[in-house]
Amino acid sequence: MEQDRFLRFSSLLNEAQKSIARLKHIKMESYGLGSAHTVCIRILQDHPDGVTKSDLAKLCSVDKAQISRVIADLLQKEYVAVSTPERNYRQKYTLTEQGKSVADEMSRIILEINRFVSSDIPQEQLDIFYATFNTICEKLNEAEKLF
Repeated sequence: MEQDRFLRFSSLLNEAQKSIARLKHIKMESYGLGSAHTVCIRILQDHPDGVTKSDLAKLCSVDKAQISRVIADLLQKEYVAVSTPERNYRQKYTLTEQGKSVADEMSRIILEINRFVSSDIPQEQLDIFYATFNTICEKLNEAEKLF
């Protein structure tokens, strides 16, 4: 029973991740960006005073090398600017006006998708789902340390 639950959970999670990645790709393609840029842009939108690469890596749950590649792409496309003069790990990155425009469009699309996906689910069930999923993620992080 527990092994079946593990397989079901893993399969559902993989299916959801693939669908989310495809949706990100479809919507980001017109900006010349991939799915990896979506979360980064949204985090930068939520932090108008800027975010360091280290903080972005943590907030996006990806490694620093991937964040460096994403930031390099965003800088090259002029969606992001460096907001601090230091040339070190403390540099902060912010969205440019063009980046803010992309982020606003992304937010609109994300809201539309969220509403579509959750339209038949009562708010109480969504609240329970996210609380439960958060607990599962925390326990998986603890399990990583134990095993």
